[in-house]
Amino acid sequence: MVDSENIVTQLRSGHLEVDHQLMDDDVNTVIVNTCGFIEAAKQESIDTILHYADLKSKGSIEKLFVTGCLSHRYKDDLQKEIPEVDAFFGTMELPALLARFEVNYQHELLGERSIMTPPHYAYLKIAEGCNRTCAFCAIPLMRGDHRSRPMEMIVEEAKSLVRRGVKEILLIAQELTYYGLDLYRSRKLGTLLEHLASVEGLGWIRLHYAYPSKFPREVFEVMSAYPNICNYLDMPLQHADDGVLHRMKRQITQAETLDLISYAREKVPNLALRTTMLVGFLVRQIASLTNSAILSNR
Repeated sequence: MVDSENIVTQLRSGHLEVDHQLMDDDVNTVIVNTCGFIEAAKQESIDTILHYADLKSKGSIEKLFVTGCLSHRYKDDLQKEIPEVDAFFGTMELPALLARFEVNYQHELLGERSIMTPPHYAYLKIAEGCNRTCAFCAIPLMRGDHRSRPMEMIVEEAKSLVRRGVKEILLIAQELTYYGLDLYRSRKLGTLLEHLASVEGLGWIRLHYAYPSKFPREVFEVMSAYPNICNYLDMPLQHADDGVLHRMKRQITQAETLDLISYAREKVPNLALRTTMLVGFLVRQIASLTNSAILSNR
C-alpha cells in the first residue's frame, strides 16, 4: 500500500492523472504493483497481470508495467511467460519506472505522499529490507538489506500526516525492532516512539511486525509511559519448539520467548499480542521449487 501511494505521488508530481485501484478499465496505461511473498497474493498478482495483458493484446490499453516483489523475484520468468508486459521493475527501481513517464524521482515527496487508506489512519514505513535469515522467508531476496529511515524524516512525515487529518499511525517495516542499527549503531525503536508520541494531535500509534529475537525491551517502558501508543504488538512467534525454531533460523529459544512475553505482560499488563504460528516446517530450500510453477495458471 505504501509503495503504491509513493508511486501515485511521484507520478502526480509530473502532472499525470493517476488513480489507485480504478474499478473500471477505462485507462490507457496500467501499473501492477505485486506481492511475491504470500501465496495467495502471488496468485492475485499473476491473475491481475494476466487480466491486463489480455486487455493489452485486445488493444484496450496501450501500456502495461509491473513492479513490486513478484516482479523483483521472478522477473526473468515473467518476461518469458508474459511478453505483453512492456517492462518489469524490481522493488528498488522506482526511479526507472518513473523515467518511463518522463517523471523525475523526488525524494522530498516521501513526506507528502498521497494516502489511499481511509483518512483517519495511515501507514508509516520506518525502514526497508531485512537482515534476518529465517529459513522460510524470501523477503531479504526481494527487499534487500535493512535500511532505516532517519528519525527526523519519520517524525516530519508523521506531522504532515496529522496536519492532513490522520489520527492513527501504523508503524511498518519488514522488521521494526532492527530500526536504527544501521544509522545509529544501536536499536532506536523506543527512542523513535518517544518522538512520535510527542507529535501534537497524533491520537494512536500502533506497532506492526516486531521480531522477537533481541527485542529492544525499552519499547515496553515507552509504551506504558505514553497513552497514545497502543497497548498492542504484532510479534510473529512462528513456533515454540526449540528444534523447529533452530531449523527456521529464528535465533531464539522457547525459554527466551516465554521470558520476553512475561516481561511484556509485566510492563504492559493489558498488552494485546497479535502473532502468527506455522503448524509445520519442512527443511527445504525454497529455491529448489521451480520459479515457473507460479505461472502454472497461464
